[in-house]
Amino acid sequence: MKDLKRTKIIKIKGDSFTFDIADITVNNFLTIEAEKQRLAAGSYAKIATSLLLNSQNAANLIDMIATFRTLKPEIEERVKTKDFSTLNMIDSKELLTIYVTEFLPWYIEWLKEFNSPFTIEEAEVTEDDKK
Repeated sequence: MKDLKRTKIIKIKGDSFTFDIADITVNNFLTIEAEKQRLAAGSYAKIATSLLLNSQNAANLIDMIATFRTLKPEIEERVKTKDFSTLNMIDSKELLTIYVTEFLPWYIEWLKEFNSPFTIEEAEVTEDDKK
């Protein structure tokens, strides 16, 4: 595995939130992906692959909401909203900027690591497996 930073600290409204890759479970990962579909009413792939600027912004907002809601639900409380989707555009822009510029680069590096295919050298292949 690459030498990646295990933790990422971001500040939102003066509070620090620490993300540790070791705390992110398979269930968290699956919940984030399911939440993206729910928030996009089943059209997440279409929104995320659209070339329209508004669609790209919507995909980023969906990603942010699904990720923060799953990994750090207290962020929703900190920004004084019952639901991220009720944030005004100014507050959502501020939060999205933090997500895209600070959190996402760290998280993407870990996702690349997890999603990289195994090579034969990485997998233990026995003689029985070759038969």
